[in-house]
Amino acid sequence: METDYWNGYYSECGDKLIRQVPSQFAAFVLGELSEAEQIVEFGCGLGRDSFFFNGFGFDVVGVDGSEAAVVQCRTRANGRPGISFLNRDVSDAALVSEISGLRKSGVSLMLYARFFLHAIDETSQEAFLMMASDVCKPKDRMALEFRTDHDKDGVRETATHYRRYIKMEELITAASQHGFRDVYSVEGRGFAKYKSDDAVVARVILEKT
Repeated sequence: METDYWNGYYSECGDKLIRQVPSQFAAFVLGELSEAEQIVEFGCGLGRDSFFFNGFGFDVVGVDGSEAAVVQCRTRANGRPGISFLNRDVSDAALVSEISGLRKSGVSLMLYARFFLHAIDETSQEAFLMMASDVCKPKDRMALEFRTDHDKDGVRETATHYRRYIKMEELITAASQHGFRDVYSVEGRGFAKYKSDDAVVARVILEKT
């Protein structure tokens, strides 16, 4: 099971994985946010980007299927205002009501997922899109970054991770079937470089219609 893999990964590596700088995608998305937005990060891991957004005053909910990761995030948060973490799979029936219950009055949602979609299978991707459609209201948005089918033969710094290579156009079409429209999409290298791994990724921003 992938959950077992990630629990072992985060338990074994622990603090060694914590990076103090945000991902390149988080820095990009920060420039796209309005002041009246609340962020829900899926596949938050050890909270690198969740804590980054919170540091700029945004209310953040981090979601991850790994209990080990969420435990470490909650320990780091230690009562810090405006940030919380849920140990949930995207197919969990309770997730929609939990996120809706944590939603602040008068704000829009930004569902944020960096390197999450390519780490789950197609069935889980469909569950994610269904959940997103249920939790989002018109004008709410999703910001997604994932490895594309043009990245299959690239160098891997973390070779043991499961990866599914996604065609950007197919993801946008799948999201449109759940009521989201493409407002920004781009694919290429240089967006998510990590040491020798210069992945071909897509960056997509979708808006609920």
